[in-house]
Amino acid sequence: SFIIGGGQIYKIALEANLVDKIYLTKVHHSFNGDTFFPKLGPEWKEVSKINYKADNNHAYDYSFLTFEKNK
Repeated sequence: SFIIGGGQIYKIALEANLVDKIYLTKVHHSFNGDTFFPKLGPEWKEVSKINYKADNNHAYDYSFLTFEKNK
């Protein structure tokens, strides 16, 4: 199952211990906004990271990250 939410949905799912793996796209740019993905605690380990540079289809550099929860 996947959780595709907003900031509060992610927060609730993490707090309820419903998540053991996170697929995260991080855009390397600073944006104005009021909703953010919750900060991950030390129980989360980055297990994969693929970096991409900005190109004709993407205005900013970005990374695909995978985190797994330590058991």
